[in-house]
Amino acid sequence: MYSVDFNPSSLFAASPTRKAVHFVRRRKIVRVRTFDPPNLLLPHGGESHVMTCDHCDSDAVRFLSSKLLEALAVASLMGQNFKRGKKNDPPGRPEPMRDAKVLGLKRQLIESLQLGRPAPVIGPPTADGLHVSGDGAVRLSALVAQLDRFGRERGNNFMSRASRVFNQTFDDDVVRCLDERKSEAELCYFPRDERDAIATITVKHLDPEFKLHCDRTDGCGERCDFALLPCPNEGCEQFVSKKHRDEHDSRCGFKVVGCPRNCGDEVPRNRMDVHMSDACPRREVKCPLHTLGCTAVVLAKDLPGHMTENSNSHILLTANRMMEHQGVIKQLHGRVEKLQIENVELRQKLEEYKKDAEKDARAVDKKVGKVSKQLGALESLCRSEFRSHKK
Repeated sequence: MYSVDFNPSSLFAASPTRKAVHFVRRRKIVRVRTFDPPNLLLPHGGESHVMTCDHCDSDAVRFLSSKLLEALAVASLMGQNFKRGKKNDPPGRPEPMRDAKVLGLKRQLIESLQLGRPAPVIGPPTADGLHVSGDGAVRLSALVAQLDRFGRERGNNFMSRASRVFNQTFDDDVVRCLDERKSEAELCYFPRDERDAIATITVKHLDPEFKLHCDRTDGCGERCDFALLPCPNEGCEQFVSKKHRDEHDSRCGFKVVGCPRNCGDEVPRNRMDVHMSDACPRREVKCPLHTLGCTAVVLAKDLPGHMTENSNSHILLTANRMMEHQGVIKQLHGRVEKLQIENVELRQKLEEYKKDAEKDARAVDKKVGKVSKQLGALESLCRSEFRSHKK
């Protein structure tokens, strides 16, 4: 594979054939590792409830999966010597990710989940961002807090270290650095499928009360309340649990909904702002002749009627503006004539100065010729006098 540079993001545009812009040749090193969920549990005795129905609460899995990626990214930034990269790079960019370090952190991260061990004791509820309730959600919140501490326990805090580099507590460069590290970690070390599988096992492990996953072992299929179903809205690629499908549908950006102004149009929810501002026939618009003085604000659908009903007043406004322009044109015409007269006068003066200069130049040439003749006569006299003295 060939890419334009060594940036990990260039892998997305890598080509199997080399072209003029490709300066880096990459070799693909394959590390084969079997991901067997029971192996995460059997060393500690395993638990039967994690081997039940495969379906699990999609919100909890998605939330924990994102936290796993964030914890790995932050941990990989700990204890580094921030250095300046290329000449145009901002100061304080972290060192590149190394396989030995990141894979070790990934192993520690998975071990910190303590899969297979008894579910932890329930602490105070802090289930931020979750749409579930119950003991499993409380345990999951406690685990998320533990993941937030995962990176800080392995070195100096990234944010405080970055603040010394950027002289700020938290700025756009730090956020960009963390986002880039998360993208690189997801691309090269911790893909989403793997994170989702680990998150599913973890949620089941933390939920012996079966609040966040199904307790059936007979393969309930799509009948299960936690069965993952694709979003029915065209363009949305998200899978959600059956119990959350209505809630997701109520906030999905690809859901086609009616315009709140009751114009009759239906557009995707994530395009509603554009429709409301640019396309809705019931939006308020200014008259196209507002620059001429028409102050009417009408609905877009009523604009043709406004133009027809007020054609006479619009003609008067146009005529008034034309008269104003005629006055301005007269003023400009007067200024142009004045400038033309001044220009003629200046040209005449210039011609006079030119003639005087030529006359003075001729006088000077005449005087120079006269002086030259006098000098010639004096030279002749000096030579004759010199010869007479020499004799």
